[in-house]
Amino acid sequence: MGRILLLTPVIFWLIWYTSKNHSIEQLEQIEQNGKKTKLQIPPFVIGFIVFSIIATSGILPKDIIELIAQASKISLLLAMSAIGLKISFNAIKQTGWDAFVLAGYIFKFQIILSILLIAVL
Repeated sequence: MGRILLLTPVIFWLIWYTSKNHSIEQLEQIEQNGKKTKLQIPPFVIGFIVFSIIATSGILPKDIIELIAQASKISLLLAMSAIGLKISFNAIKQTGWDAFVLAGYIFKFQIILSILLIAVL
């Protein structure tokens, strides 16, 4: 819950930080237009805040919240499946083989480290 709680402030900080680091060309263009830039907040952040407030305020009954949570899980499953269906293993083999091998080594390292920590603790 702590990571989710800190998600919104971190996103707002990143938006503010990146909006302050314009390139020289962008700053000259802003001066010529005479317009100040506004912070552009992505719609998903606003939706996240609104739905968090609705879920925690007790406005909706628990049955509806559980139904929404189930729909959310199904939507996530469908989105991940769609991403998986677009993966081309030939493209991975040609362009990303080194990263795939590195990921395998990292996975093996994590397994060995976990086993050792379990044995020690």
